[in-house]
Amino acid sequence: MRIVFNSDVLFATQLIKDVLNRKVVEFMQECARHGHSVVIPSTVLYEFQFKQQGYRAAEINKLKIAKASLESWGIAVSGLDFELLVSEPDLCELIKHCGLKVEVVSPTMANYENAHRRACFHIPPAVPGAKSDEMRDLLIWEMALDVSKQDGQAMLIAQDKVLCGPGGDEEAKQYNLLRAESLDNALDVLNLSSISSQKILKLLGQVPVIKQPKKLGGFGDYQLCSIRDVYFVNQKNGCTKASAEGTYASGKNRFRVKIELEFQGQDLLWVMYSPIESDFKVERVLIADPVMDSDKVLELNNALRDILKEE
Repeated sequence: MRIVFNSDVLFATQLIKDVLNRKVVEFMQECARHGHSVVIPSTVLYEFQFKQQGYRAAEINKLKIAKASLESWGIAVSGLDFELLVSEPDLCELIKHCGLKVEVVSPTMANYENAHRRACFHIPPAVPGAKSDEMRDLLIWEMALDVSKQDGQAMLIAQDKVLCGPGGDEEAKQYNLLRAESLDNALDVLNLSSISSQKILKLLGQVPVIKQPKKLGGFGDYQLCSIRDVYFVNQKNGCTKASAEGTYASGKNRFRVKIELEFQGQDLLWVMYSPIESDFKVERVLIADPVMDSDKVLELNNALRDILKEE
């Protein structure tokens, strides 16, 4: 399936140097494994380039200020061409590095005319009551529909209300255009899971049934059906803490849970579940004690002795 990206999904707050952010990379790698490909509307590419050019100019300016500061102290800095040193990222190459096929699609004259008509008459996918519609969003909508018409099915990933709002439901259904408001939502629609989600699911598989919280899926027919919004934080003791949002389901019944856990290597140490819809919090479930590396323990002990000697 071809997947059309809006720029808000590729959003970055700084200059991209070698790789896209982790969530985007994991999503694209998973899509590559299942034979999907990416479509970048030219309007999205231009917006990405515009943002990155601004970040690049800011980085070059920082280097120039640093150079001037060094020279003011008599430290000569020569032979550096900041324009060559700081390069602008190539979005298509970054996507290809994830193993995906990517194509840039430009709007046709028909796309422009249809987008113009939609904007003037405030017709779907316009947001009801909106004062205006961005031609840019409407062009992306037109191009996404074209891709879906050509292939029989496609997906559009966008956070924009015009592109993923209810106004476009009927037309999206007519042309079999799947829509997702986030990468996690897209994984659910495609019935895929990210590497991070797979890691969390594997760790949770170590929780004995007897230790699973009685109020949270350790009973009855409730099963953990999806993991999203995964974050990892490395600890100084060699362990890693993680948090995620899990969805438990039984038939049509679903509820969301915040999952916090700590692991060392492949071993789960503890896990805690907190329903997102209430203040109820399950007591932390201890699975195992962390094993400290002997060299690390010795290093910490020596550091403590040095501190005590100084005092």
